[in-house]
Amino acid sequence: MSEEKRILEKIEEEESYFNSHYEDFLERYEGLILAIKDRKVIEAEETIEKLLEKLEKKGVNIYETFITSLPKKSIAFIL
Repeated sequence: MSEEKRILEKIEEEESYFNSHYEDFLERYEGLILAIKDRKVIEAEETIEKLLEKLEKKGVNIYETFITSLPKKSIAFIL
């Protein structure tokens, strides 16, 4: 298996984990941007800049990390 395919599959697994626990994450991390790796939130911050800075300091490869945001409950989206 190519390295790119392995990374993509791992990110998809993390996204699936996030989706299946969305309500729990929303309750705990509302309004924050999350970095998830190995089914764990490794960082949560208010801005992507702060999040990336912390991940860089920890030596985390952002290309192998699922990064997503959780909106505030009061925000409505029109699709």
